[in-house]
Amino acid sequence: MSNVQSTTLKNLPDCEVEIAGIITKEEQDAFRPAVLKEFGRKIVIPGFRKGHVPENLLVEKIGEESIASECIERAMSTKYAEIVVEHGISPIDRPHITLSEGEGAVTFTMRTAVFPEINLPDYKEIARSKSKEGVLAVTDGDVENVLKDMQKMRAGEEETGSGKEMIDQKTKDEPPLPALDDAFAKSFGPFNGMEEFRKKLRENLVLENTRRAKEKHRITILDEILTKVQDPIPTVLIERELDIILSEMKSPVEKAGMEFADYLKHIKKSEDELREELRDGAKKRTTAKLVMRKIAETEHLAPDEMSVSREVAKLLAEYEGADEARAHDYVTEILTNDRVLQFLEEQSNNELVGTS
Repeated sequence: MSNVQSTTLKNLPDCEVEIAGIITKEEQDAFRPAVLKEFGRKIVIPGFRKGHVPENLLVEKIGEESIASECIERAMSTKYAEIVVEHGISPIDRPHITLSEGEGAVTFTMRTAVFPEINLPDYKEIARSKSKEGVLAVTDGDVENVLKDMQKMRAGEEETGSGKEMIDQKTKDEPPLPALDDAFAKSFGPFNGMEEFRKKLRENLVLENTRRAKEKHRITILDEILTKVQDPIPTVLIERELDIILSEMKSPVEKAGMEFADYLKHIKKSEDELREELRDGAKKRTTAKLVMRKIAETEHLAPDEMSVSREVAKLLAEYEGADEARAHDYVTEILTNDRVLQFLEEQSNNELVGTS
């Protein structure tokens, strides 16, 4: 049994900790039988079946140093797991471990970044203090503006032998807009005519305005909570978020057929300069994730596994070769955050009222 109480923990800047301790000879030797058994299954010595090689021959073949090294590694792995529980830390990455062998015992020092302890403000009271704004009413003019855009889209298409393709507007005159008649409505789906089509467009606009109002209200609550959080945020998490933001920027650029390096030239910035510009936003996003993670833990909010599995399946189908474990973690975080935002929204007493 490891003696975790013999370890010492020192808090370092930037949410890092340093833990020092000893792996005793007894702790190392506890793994020796399993290590020898595993080596025995791999080593081939004439005259002996695999797994039945005498210990003295195994030691002679493998070397005591290799056996001892494997025992130390396993003992260290076990002790690390116990240290995490004993000291109540949540490591962000694998630790950097330095070992110093002495007379039998091994002294170790490990250093790792840990998730910070977020001190939450009264988030329920903050949520209650943020009134929900009414949903922006949908006017006849809004519907007509959408129809105008759809007319322009249809006017920019022409029939060809292989289907519809966009006309190069630079080389052709502005085409006439199609009439807003029943045929126009039916070209967008199973509608009886323009009256039904207009009604559906209005319904969609009401739904969109409702979604925007809900999103705005959620962001208002979360932003207010973030202003009250003063805990330090680990640099390693901010750097990770910067990687995510850059990846989000690169994807549409590359889908448009442009190299990201060319995009950087166009905006006259290096990637390092762009990272620095994005740093404050990355820190805010990281803080928001940590805050929502803490609220989820406090309020016991978690998505049901069926919903997670369903979304993971969609993600894996869309991105062939994606890592399933990472996809599961990603989806779990997204759905958990949504539950947190929904919880905060529910703390408000006012109802969203729409006008159509």
